[in-house]
Amino acid sequence: MNDLRVTKEILNSIYDDAGFKTEVAELINSLIDEELLKEEPNCDFIDECINTLDELENENYAKVIPFVNKHAGKTFRQKLVSVAAACAILAAISFGAVAVSHTIEQRREAKTTTAPTTAQSTTAERTTTATVTTTAAPTTQAAVPSEIRLGFDDGFKNEYYIGEKLDTAGITAVIVYTDGSERAVPLADCKIKADDGFGTEERYETVTVGYGGLSESFRVRVLRKQDTRVLNSVYASFPEGFDFTAEDIDNVDLSGMEVYAVYSDKSEKRLSPQDYSIEKEKLDKKTVFYTITYNGCKASFGIKERR
Repeated sequence: MNDLRVTKEILNSIYDDAGFKTEVAELINSLIDEELLKEEPNCDFIDECINTLDELENENYAKVIPFVNKHAGKTFRQKLVSVAAACAILAAISFGAVAVSHTIEQRREAKTTTAPTTAQSTTAERTTTATVTTTAAPTTQAAVPSEIRLGFDDGFKNEYYIGEKLDTAGITAVIVYTDGSERAVPLADCKIKADDGFGTEERYETVTVGYGGLSESFRVRVLRKQDTRVLNSVYASFPEGFDFTAEDIDNVDLSGMEVYAVYSDKSEKRLSPQDYSIEKEKLDKKTVFYTITYNGCKASFGIKERR
């Protein structure tokens, strides 16, 4: 009876297809990259992709194939069907080999039990041992973005004067993956956020560049030109004889109040009621606290009820 052999080449071509595993890994990594480019990435889907890469590395195709069928293009799915068919053929061949082996063993046992006890004979058995060499499949690493790294060239502006807008020229962004690989991303695809009121006063400002859940920050300095006129403070002026008391603190008459803005060049400007906001806070039954706010500057005063 002819031997039934499943060669190493068949095993490698079906189960250890490194090229096919690499294509599946590239497909899943491309799905991760596409998700990270979205304004609100689906973290659950990214986790599913990473878990599928782990199953691919462990050659658990029963979980990898449904995922690829769901998310891959038509051409890729057709190739997947071909590989699945080849696996089915190999399974059938393997089953047949086991069945034949089992039948041969049964016949050997029958011959042994029916041989005459009076005849003594020695049968030499020759055992052929085949050495099977197994080639380990290459490991597929689940490379995912781990950090964003910013670069600054000679055109980068790190100092501003009050009133100037943020300039992002000269900034480059690179995504670093867990396997050490890198990929440059356009700054237009990143989210750039500066402190509220950027460039309105002399201070250090923090700017943050974000991409797909990763972020990196840097600082720039805002300066004031010597001839720049900036707001320093605000104050309220009251009519002569106003003693900060009232008959009814729930209905205080502030119609005679005037509010002024004071600037760095020592000039002043009277503000209209539409220019500023005023908030009232009742401290107790007989005291009210008022706060005037104009462009970030505040002035406060209290009024008590007459006894």
